[in-house]
Amino acid sequence: MDATLDVPDVIDVPPPRCTVAPPRLVAPLSPYRVVSQRPLVRYAVTQQLRSVELEFARTRDFARVVHTRTAPVELPDGGATATIPQMVSALPDGTEQQLAPGAWFWRARGVCSDGLRTEDSATWQFRVPANAVGEPLAVR
Repeated sequence: MDATLDVPDVIDVPPPRCTVAPPRLVAPLSPYRVVSQRPLVRYAVTQQLRSVELEFARTRDFARVVHTRTAPVELPDGGATATIPQMVSALPDGTEQQLAPGAWFWRARGVCSDGLRTEDSATWQFRVPANAVGEPLAVR
């Protein structure tokens, strides 16, 4: 009896992940209405992360990411803390881009010192109204 195994040519192995917790989204709360087409977003990270990758999409499944932003983790003076609050503009400084009115979804993932990424954070939603201003305004 000749038994043959059906083995795929390519095995889909997910990339290795950083074992640190992903960033924790803080603001804008889901489904908050922001007042700027360049909203500021806040999140908290652990000190083991060196940067955070932010993604913004029009659909919850992120089938098409519209904007990405990588922000360095800024460590506080005077020592380490369990979590470090961070706040950045949803869009890179020096760009004229603005988020179009409507629903937006955002998430974050951390980048560890060895370059590995964390799992994605939870996905949150915010709305940009048609009458939003163009400059970033702080969120609470």
